[in-house]
Amino acid sequence: MYSEDIEKICRLCEYSKTAKGVDGYILCVKDGGYYKLDHTCAVFKYDIFKKQIRRKKEFSTSFTAEDFKL
Repeated sequence: MYSEDIEKICRLCEYSKTAKGVDGYILCVKDGGYYKLDHTCAVFKYDIFKKQIRRKKEFSTSFTAEDFKL
């Protein structure tokens, strides 16, 4: 269903939660430990909703309808 080249890191895992006041670490609800965002373990399960999506940039133009008239 998903690409095989996904990064298997804790930041994208279904079992990870962000913790308040702790930057750079994730709480694993499976075993209760704190791990770095790029840590990998055997219980990894991919969560598509945790992947950050790059949005398309919106272009700002000053064209009017008259610019396109022949």
